[in-house]
Amino acid sequence: MRLTRILIAVFVTCLFLTPAFVRAQDDAVHAQTDVHQGEAHEDAHEEEGGSMPQLDATYYASQLFWLAVTGVFLYVVLARVALPGVSAVIERRDGQVRSDLELAYKLKQQAEDLKIAYSKALRDSDEKSKTLMEKTIRDMRDKQTKGLADANDRIAVKIKDSENHLRAQQNTLMDDSAMISERLAKSVMQELAKGRA
Repeated sequence: MRLTRILIAVFVTCLFLTPAFVRAQDDAVHAQTDVHQGEAHEDAHEEEGGSMPQLDATYYASQLFWLAVTGVFLYVVLARVALPGVSAVIERRDGQVRSDLELAYKLKQQAEDLKIAYSKALRDSDEKSKTLMEKTIRDMRDKQTKGLADANDRIAVKIKDSENHLRAQQNTLMDDSAMISERLAKSVMQELAKGRA
């Protein structure tokens, strides 16, 4: 980096000083040779001084030399310093973008897998809850039906037992009433027989 700065400083110095130096030498040479020629030569010199030095044919060699030096220098600086740095940044950026895209794709796949798993779990839980609800209703109906059947059976048994008990008591009462009637009849007969006697 330091070398690059030094080369840039040398380049800029040469770029600005060389045309001025060449012009100063030309002016000195012209001043020595043209001292005796007078005002006509000064008018021509002023016309030359008024034109652009880049378009003056005497400076073409110098300009082509510095163009070549500048082109080589810029090529070396760009090829060795700037472009590798830019390329490294672009490659690093591309790598980061690629890795970010891959990570985003993986996360998207995971999210879709989780969504599918969640949907499946939700459907499974719905099916399980429906099945459990139907089973519970069926079990409750079965228990209710069985409970009603058991209650009806117990009631029927109790009714039968009560009927049997009532028949037994009725038979006992009938037997007792027959005995009582017989005793009563004997007693009445005995009283009647006593009353006649």
